[in-house]
Amino acid sequence: MAKPFAISPSFRLLSLPLFVVAACLSANLAHAAETVGQVLLSVGQTQATDASGAVRPLARRAPVQDDDVLQTGADGRLDIRMQDDGRLALQANSSLRLVDYQWQPQQRDGQVTLELIKGGMRSLSGQIGSAHPEHYQLNSRVASIGIRGTDFQVFLCDAQCGQQYATQPGLAGGVSSGSIVITSPTEQRVVRAGQFFYVDGQNGVITILDRAPAMLPQDSGWYAAAAAAKGPSDGASLTPLGVSGAAIIMGIGIMAIDGGGSTGTTGTSSGR
Repeated sequence: MAKPFAISPSFRLLSLPLFVVAACLSANLAHAAETVGQVLLSVGQTQATDASGAVRPLARRAPVQDDDVLQTGADGRLDIRMQDDGRLALQANSSLRLVDYQWQPQQRDGQVTLELIKGGMRSLSGQIGSAHPEHYQLNSRVASIGIRGTDFQVFLCDAQCGQQYATQPGLAGGVSSGSIVITSPTEQRVVRAGQFFYVDGQNGVITILDRAPAMLPQDSGWYAAAAAAKGPSDGASLTPLGVSGAAIIMGIGIMAIDGGGSTGTTGTSSGR
């Protein structure tokens, strides 16, 4: 007696209607992460964690994807060019999530939502910020920031940082060009080119400063541009107590705005 014919699993798959196979492929593509930028410079320990929790190292020219969490170690720094020609630079011991980064070049429209989880970063807005500054937002646990076409940097000062600099934990920053709008739980302020600020993490008070907070990474070129555009302040300043200038954190100045000249342990940034 002949044995009944058995259909193999692979044959079953091949015999599925084409529209079912196409639907499965479409579902997989829909969940594929979208590349939104490329690493120009990677120094020291750097990595990205995608939406699924998978971790990958970030070398020069590596892609970054929407919803990635970018992280740098104690010796790490990152400089990234986004699809709309915006730039993001992370200093050491920092973590930034690309919550939503969309760019539609044909319509010159898009959306940028970032979350600073830890440490410091610098942002130079690209075409999204130029055409639609209202579509850009940087969030943190202390305050959120909107832009008006700008070059700015921020540093999230945690409890250890606050103890080191004898201040309340909070959000420090400065603006080199354009302006930003800071919104805390208690107030909203505009910070213009040449101004610095500190948001108290406890009460949300925003103070406009006459000089850079000590915990903000120092970059002589960037601060020279900020000083040239210096505006009025609240007359306040945050100074390190018992900390010399040599002890001020360095690192945010890695961003090569002209697209060249930055060299790191993983290679030289060409900018293109």
